[in-house]
Amino acid sequence: MKYVTLNEFFVLFFINNNATRVCNEQTSERQVPMPRPKRRPHRLIPVARSYIEEQVPELKNAPLRFTQLDGPPGAPRYAAFAAKCTTNDCPYGVPPAVSEAGRCPICDCRFRCSARVLLNRDGDIIQTTHSTIRWG
Repeated sequence: MKYVTLNEFFVLFFINNNATRVCNEQTSERQVPMPRPKRRPHRLIPVARSYIEEQVPELKNAPLRFTQLDGPPGAPRYAAFAAKCTTNDCPYGVPPAVSEAGRCPICDCRFRCSARVLLNRDGDIIQTTHSTIRWG
């Protein structure tokens, strides 16, 4: 076993510490995350939005929720939901912000206007449902 003097220890420590710091600086520069490209909206969202706005004018500026469905071939592949509360004073005590976000806890409310559109993978409208229930 070789013994080192105190001076040699400090020299080795300084060299190793400096090398570690330089190495960490180089790796931290390489690890800067690159921004991801923004994901483009689904190509069928404008189709669903225009159809809902055309068929149900009350839902013109309502938020649209778009989901992908599972099922056998030929079944609807996508569903688009839009809902809007038609009153400013909810009899159930639900705040307007919760209702606008689509998180109203009331399943069937006579003050809600909602629509659901089912689309196939080609963008053809398979079914439209206009009601007062909360979808999804």
